[in-house]
Amino acid sequence: MPSTPRVVYATRNSKQPTPVHVRPSILPIVLVPGIMGTRLTDPRTDDLVWNPSGEPFGDSPGPFTVDVERLQQVSAPLVPDETHREALRSKHREVQHIRHWYNLVQKHYGALAKHLAALDLPALEERHLTPRVYCCGYDWRQDNARSAARLAGVVEEALRETGASKVIVVAHGMGGLVARYYCHALGGESKVHQLVLLASPTLGSPAAYAQLRQGAYGLYGNDLADQIEASSPAAAEECVETASQLIAGAAMAGAQGPSEALGVFGELYLALCLGAGRALSRAETRHFLRQLPSLYQLMPNATFCNAFRDWLVFDPAATGHRPTGFMIQLPSTEDLTAAITRQRAPSFATGSDLASAQHAEALNAARAAGESAEVSGRASRNVATLPALTERVRAHLVAGEVGEAVALLYELAEQCERAFIDARSSRALYEDIYTGLLDVVSLRALSAGHLLSARAFDAALSVDAREVEPFSPIEPFRAAFAAAGVELGDALAGPSAAVDRREMRNLAAAAEASRPMRVYMHPCTANLYGDGLPCDGGAVLIPQRAVSRDDSNLVKVLYLPKVLATGGPLAVGDGSVPSRSANPSAAHLSRSFERAVAIANVTHTALPSHAQTLTAIDAAISENIAAFPLGARRS
Repeated sequence: MPSTPRVVYATRNSKQPTPVHVRPSILPIVLVPGIMGTRLTDPRTDDLVWNPSGEPFGDSPGPFTVDVERLQQVSAPLVPDETHREALRSKHREVQHIRHWYNLVQKHYGALAKHLAALDLPALEERHLTPRVYCCGYDWRQDNARSAARLAGVVEEALRETGASKVIVVAHGMGGLVARYYCHALGGESKVHQLVLLASPTLGSPAAYAQLRQGAYGLYGNDLADQIEASSPAAAEECVETASQLIAGAAMAGAQGPSEALGVFGELYLALCLGAGRALSRAETRHFLRQLPSLYQLMPNATFCNAFRDWLVFDPAATGHRPTGFMIQLPSTEDLTAAITRQRAPSFATGSDLASAQHAEALNAARAAGESAEVSGRASRNVATLPALTERVRAHLVAGEVGEAVALLYELAEQCERAFIDARSSRALYEDIYTGLLDVVSLRALSAGHLLSARAFDAALSVDAREVEPFSPIEPFRAAFAAAGVELGDALAGPSAAVDRREMRNLAAAAEASRPMRVYMHPCTANLYGDGLPCDGGAVLIPQRAVSRDDSNLVKVLYLPKVLATGGPLAVGDGSVPSRSANPSAAHLSRSFERAVAIANVTHTALPSHAQTLTAIDAAISENIAAFPLGARRS
């Protein structure tokens, strides 16, 4: 849309004002969509590969297209679509002034792009600025560092065409990670006047871990029917998974319906099934998602894991980890099903008894097959059930041995703390073959490579990259040698110097321990995030079969809203990203947000086009536009 000259008035030593025509400057705004928000084309054939809201299921240009096989060929890049345009010329004329409009999945980003292109704010009028929108689509399957390089190209295009020296970037979801990587690692900070984040997983999304672990959100009816027909114990777990999604959906979406609450991953499952022409199994969607390096980079990062070490809860007795002395079994699948369907607390006694019976049956079968009792026995060695502990406490009380009963309870409390694996080390968590993403042997090499890229991406976005390393058997020896060296240095330095050095070491160690891990944030960032809806915040691992050998240990992860999984406080967010990740405290950021606005009760996919979001974007841009550097005048 051509810019219209504006008229202002100047006084030249006369009483009558003189009209002066001022050509407006262009304000370039770059819009970066989130994961799955870019329409993709195969550059070799020019065929649409990803157009999930095309005709007849939506009004996006081109037919509905989801090529599942081509999407899984991640090594062959796809490009944002530019060629499959609106069939109606009137529709094309409406958006022809928006650069790269056809990159976007218009269902989610069309309204936002049009709103930004039509900004008519008093602050813009005062500076004689006219907005021009550049859409930066990218291959959302690829490493986000690669997508950030594409963003760098779009920014340079915007600066070159408008004559401006800086741009405003508006980024949703994973697009926020792409934008921050561009600013921090590719030198883009000096070219970005303002960054506006929309529900970006700054510290990561537990939902991403859940999808990688167990497949896309969806109601897998065929899986359930097959398991019931085969009398598989996994049928009960699939029932629980389905029930948890329905309950979470009802709580999150309210009048919108459970389908809205499943968010972007629920829509992905439906799109993949429509594209394949059949209902995909959970194993198939998990296989697809584990091909995507970008999804690994969406998981809770080292900062999140270190700050919220209990975000993921699971029982090591169900995983086959070498026991460290004492473990407590969580309730069984049957108990969790009852807890969800009847809305009551799980019965630990029933769950433990059932789990013990399952362990015993599996162990007997393993011994009958001639497997090593030492390996097979790891599933139940040193495992104490809560009913047994309760009976011991009761026996002490009956015998009048109150001190022994209290001592046992204190011991139990300490043992409970050790019963759950600490998630502070994201590396130890994700690279574990039982609880992490190396559990599928056929995908282990691929997952390991993507986990390495995720760690590198996390480090690139950290301002003081460090991680709580998992315990190593060599650690005591290393610590002993270090202590011996310190003592030797103190002896050589003399008593007074030794005291001073020791105090300095203690102060430095205390400061390091108290200093939160921080991530990079652009110095002028407005943060708009979802809040007020329950979101994923906890998980329980249920043994589908007791351990026989390491690589054949089958563990089912049951991902529930945290209030159901642990009875703890309800985690809130926008359904896909918890608010403590989308809106972290200033202590976890290199720079505090200039503005933070909570958009209540809006799902992740609906946030970019929500009226409250658009109003908040206007306010954020108006607040900082006075400092926008004017470039060359362009018509």
